[in-house]
Amino acid sequence: MSRPTVLYTENKVVMLMPADQAIAWGVTDQVGIAENISLGNFGSLGLLIEKDFACLDRSEEDNEDTFPNPNAGTIC
Repeated sequence: MSRPTVLYTENKVVMLMPADQAIAWGVTDQVGIAENISLGNFGSLGLLIEKDFACLDRSEEDNEDTFPNPNAGTIC
């Protein structure tokens, strides 16, 4: 697989992407990945995958499994 793609099976939507692309996205400041997937005669599907950043006004528990917010420590 050289590009992100989507599978629909058993009432589940699964997004797949090449491992090297996923790793690079996770360890850099890149926020999202966008891909236009051809559906042949049915047109195309726009896929957008974005990082889930920690909320600045929530507890650490509420922000579990999120990326650090790039605006943390700034004043609005």
